[in-house]
Amino acid sequence: MTRSRGRRRGLALLCAILVVAESGTFGCGRERHPEHESPGRVGATSERAGADADGLGDADRIAPVAAGRAEALPEEGVAQASAPDAALRSDEPLSFLLITVDTLRPDLGFTGYERPVSPNLDQFAQRSIVYEHAYSISTYTAFSIPPMMASRYPSEMPRTDRHEVKYLSQNVLLAERLRAAGYHTAGAASHFLFAPQLGWIDGFERFVSVPSEGAAPAGSSLDWHHSSRGLAQTAIQLLSDPQITSGPFFIWVHFVDPHSQYLEHKGFSNFGHDPRGLYDGEVAYTDFDIGQVLSTLAASPLAEHTAIIFTADHGEAFGEHGETHHGRHIWEEIVRIPLVVFAPGVVPRRIARRISAVEIAPTILDLAKLPEESGARGRSFAPELYGADVPERPILIDQPRNPYYPLKRAFIEGGYKLHDLPESKTRLLFDLSRDPGETQDLVAAEPEILARIRESYEAFMSEIPPVAPLPVAPPPSAAPREKR
Repeated sequence: MTRSRGRRRGLALLCAILVVAESGTFGCGRERHPEHESPGRVGATSERAGADADGLGDADRIAPVAAGRAEALPEEGVAQASAPDAALRSDEPLSFLLITVDTLRPDLGFTGYERPVSPNLDQFAQRSIVYEHAYSISTYTAFSIPPMMASRYPSEMPRTDRHEVKYLSQNVLLAERLRAAGYHTAGAASHFLFAPQLGWIDGFERFVSVPSEGAAPAGSSLDWHHSSRGLAQTAIQLLSDPQITSGPFFIWVHFVDPHSQYLEHKGFSNFGHDPRGLYDGEVAYTDFDIGQVLSTLAASPLAEHTAIIFTADHGEAFGEHGETHHGRHIWEEIVRIPLVVFAPGVVPRRIARRISAVEIAPTILDLAKLPEESGARGRSFAPELYGADVPERPILIDQPRNPYYPLKRAFIEGGYKLHDLPESKTRLLFDLSRDPGETQDLVAAEPEILARIRESYEAFMSEIPPVAPLPVAPPPSAAPREKR
């Protein structure tokens, strides 16, 4: 189904902005296997952007960090009473801007974090719906972002067995669905994991590779560089490009700077020189650039019909359970993410139910007035944005085995979280309502609850047949990489 350019220009432009915070470990090496290609597959056109496009010097980028946080949002129960009904939803499909941020914990001003790391996102949250208990699909980027775009779990997606996962063409991603329906699709990232060969950006007619910046020695890992400035300017350019925004569009921009290494940024790194302090400075630095995008959009004719979603693919550990970084483990600090949604007509409020990033793609399709993808694991929460009650669904965190990580899964139902660690033949059980820090294992103390949660988990997994990954040898010249 396609729309004519004339009709697209006649439609009121409705932009849904999805801000997704993603954290990941990066690598390359996607080989094309002709036997896995399907006819008519929509590919991406990659471009490379200049690093200094925004023309902002360091002095211009130093934003005073607010001493306080944004005002508290209304409590969920109060807001629910005044929420608009579904009749206020537009009859026209929305357009979308997706912003993902790497390695972003939900520790932000609008969630009550004491450090003022997110003044721009706090302002955004003031006019939005905040999901207080959102979860990633997996523990690192390659197992989180493409599955989010497919509303699938990584275990069931045709892919290679490398840490730098190549997703095969049998997978249908969100951008492919939208482009086939007549949307313009464009995006930007600053890492080679988003190269077309790896299959993460299938469906994008334009995808910009933004160079990183920094004074790291030649040959240093990309983790020693930063790229938020160029990414923000590219996002602004895409939003200003009539070839993209003259009709329904989907724009995705992926920010990576909170990912380790944690770099210092003048005017933003004000929280100490320990790893957590430096990380918070990276978050503040990225928040500033996201603010540039949101401010530009707010001042444009698109603003009246713009909906925005902000989330992350996974978090980051700072020793809470003796671990640092992400990947490998399924503790709350690694799998909890922020999720904030703005859409035309919504009443700002907080929603306490637990929700998974697997629900994001179905929600976008719903807001685009498109049918859900057959076999999608998530369900649209669009009705909830407009006041409907949506029940809490079980949540799965799925970490298939790869060269560095063992098979691990977590299953959350009714406030209880089951850790399933098959390779060590271990299970753990936590009551997140009473023990959100996962400090007291209830396996021995609550056998009946364990049996009930195990039964639900096994029934849930019985509907997700695993797919064996395609073995691919690493390139002979591949340099050793950090195993996070």
